[in-house]
Amino acid sequence: EEVVAKAESIRPTYYNLFGDAASRVSFRTTDIFDISNIPKSADTYMLKNIVHDWSDDQCDSLLQNISHVFDGNYEKRVLVVEKIVNTTKISPRTAGHDIVKCVLFDDQVKHRTLDSFSKMFLRNGFEVTKITPLLDTDYYAIEGKLLKRSRCRFQTTNLEHL
Repeated sequence: EEVVAKAESIRPTYYNLFGDAASRVSFRTTDIFDISNIPKSADTYMLKNIVHDWSDDQCDSLLQNISHVFDGNYEKRVLVVEKIVNTTKISPRTAGHDIVKCVLFDDQVKHRTLDSFSKMFLRNGFEVTKITPLLDTDYYAIEGKLLKRSRCRFQTTNLEHL
C-alpha cells in the first residue's frame, strides 16, 4: 500500500511532446489484473517493463483484460515496451538477469523473443502492427491493435537483424 501511495503522488515530466499532447497523456496506478480498474476511455494502453515479470498465463490474463476494455474498437492500441531477445545472440547480461529472477521470484518470468510476443498478442486477440527499436537501448516498442476476426493469419519475422 505504501508503494502504491508513493506511486500515485509521482507526476511525470513530459519531454518532446508536440502541441497539446501533454494534456492528453495521463498515467494511472492500478491493479492491471482487475478488469474493473482499467479505464475504458484511453486510446492507447502502455505497458513498460511489465510483461517480463509475469508468466505467459498471467500475461494472457492481462492482455485479455485490455482487449475486453477495447470493446471492439479497432483504433485503440496496446503498446508494450520491453527488451526483445534475439535467439541467436542472447547477451550474458540478459541471461544472468533471467537466472536471478527465476531463482528469486518465479521460474516463469523471462525476456521474450519477437516471435513469442507476436504469439502472445495473437492468442489474446491482438496483432502486432509496429515494432520500433528505442534508440541507444535494448528496448523495443511493440504496438498492437485488435485483430479483426477475418485476419487470423500468423506471420513470423526474421530476427537476424536485431
